[in-house]
Amino acid sequence: MSAWLGAILLWQGAMAREPIERSIHIDASPEVVAELITDLESWAEWANIGSDDKLAQVAIRGTSGQRGQSLRWYGAGQGAGKITVVEVDERHLSFELVRFVPAGFGVDSWTRWRQTTYLSWEAVDGGTRLTWAPRIQNITAGEVSVQRSVDAVLAQLKSAAEEHPPDLVRPATERAASDKLLLWQGFEQEWTYNHRINRLGSWVTPPACTEEAGCSAEIAHAAASGSGADQARVRDLGEWVSAPGLDVQYGMSTLWFTGREGEQLQDAECIPMPGSGAAVLEGFDIKALRSAHSLWGMAFQVEHEEVEGVEVLCVSGELQMACRTAECRRDRFTEYVVEVRWAWVTAPGLHVTDHVLPAHAYAWEAETLLDMVKFRDHMLDVELVGIEGPPLATAGLSRVGVQLSAPLHTRGLALALHPGDYDPEAGRLAAKAHLLYQQWGPVEIAPLTVAQFSKHGEVELSAEVVLLQLDEGCTEPVSFDGSVYWHGGGADGRGDDAVTLTEVVLGCDEPAVVGDD
Repeated sequence: MSAWLGAILLWQGAMAREPIERSIHIDASPEVVAELITDLESWAEWANIGSDDKLAQVAIRGTSGQRGQSLRWYGAGQGAGKITVVEVDERHLSFELVRFVPAGFGVDSWTRWRQTTYLSWEAVDGGTRLTWAPRIQNITAGEVSVQRSVDAVLAQLKSAAEEHPPDLVRPATERAASDKLLLWQGFEQEWTYNHRINRLGSWVTPPACTEEAGCSAEIAHAAASGSGADQARVRDLGEWVSAPGLDVQYGMSTLWFTGREGEQLQDAECIPMPGSGAAVLEGFDIKALRSAHSLWGMAFQVEHEEVEGVEVLCVSGELQMACRTAECRRDRFTEYVVEVRWAWVTAPGLHVTDHVLPAHAYAWEAETLLDMVKFRDHMLDVELVGIEGPPLATAGLSRVGVQLSAPLHTRGLALALHPGDYDPEAGRLAAKAHLLYQQWGPVEIAPLTVAQFSKHGEVELSAEVVLLQLDEGCTEPVSFDGSVYWHGGGADGRGDDAVTLTEVVLGCDEPAVVGDD
């Protein structure tokens, strides 16, 4: 466990009788110390948050040096928690910690702790005197162990400030090869037999270009089910776009969904963007942080709006999970993290039209099994209408959603867009939407047909689409057809063994379709 975590945890013991306050002298200016303390992005670096847990999740929200900035984390041995800046100025900072930790009675026995910590710093003897003062609200702590933990984290901060690394802050967004975009257009997935959602994801990565190899990117798919081993048959879709002046800014927003089983949980993040443009989804990755539950509902969306003359991209999500089977732990508490990838697209002459597709709703009986392959013949025909004239058009997803009548075992799911012929004179792009949910049903495991639990249900699938029209350039569809093998055994699905990555190479003259079989 890292020193900073020990300092803010204040391990249970005898009640501390007096407020604890520890100070240290740092051979660095107050400005350098303030730079490390007032931005939680810097904390993630100098405090090595999550460095001792390869599956740790860390997410930072808000503006550096301002009230309300927050840092959330989850680690297998560290529990889950959130630090929020309460007050901050040039010489003071206070933060509140809300913390869930294992209580010692099994992984599903968790205790909620809360405290507020005050930090202050001042110029002294050519350096800085830093004071760290935790105020405990609803936990107990041994005074000696607390002092040792605080001293350890102060020493860690002292070392970072005196070395003063030139760049501690990770950028929230990144730019890749100019003039190139790999646009995510959704996925289709079928498990061999149904399981709960341990992990489910489909996304594309920003392209990279070299003179020798040209431009390439990766299509990724993640699939991990519940306690049993399984194989997911997957298809992931995308389209290369190459156009002069095309400028793309890529980002990933980490949304956290923590709450009681069955609650409809929400989270969102808004980011100022330069200039006007189009916001598109580049995929998502759902990860269970504690135990896998059954899907009840989910929706992920990117949209943009103008706030006081500034373009803002907002990423939002909803997640509703529950589990009613004997496999599930009985804490009635769920926690998931979802990494939503997005792109902000600008280009000379770019014309953007938003479309809301008609929701696709249907019901089934217990004995009904919808076949994913056969259902491709019944995809929804849609027409995306923009302006007349631009010779090039493509389309991406800005929202995908699934809402079930009850938490059900998910065997198959499709949220995909298939662009077709484009008529530039009319400004119309024909497309097909593949929106399908398939519940648990009979499974053929040669030479037998195994009957699995199934029941009546209803579903509504939804999607929103962005039509992008350009004055020049080229487009090229790409896809990945293959499998993701999951070993099961109740393992954590956040590792690389739940993910398959496939490289796709840009070549507008030759449509590329790749696969593993």
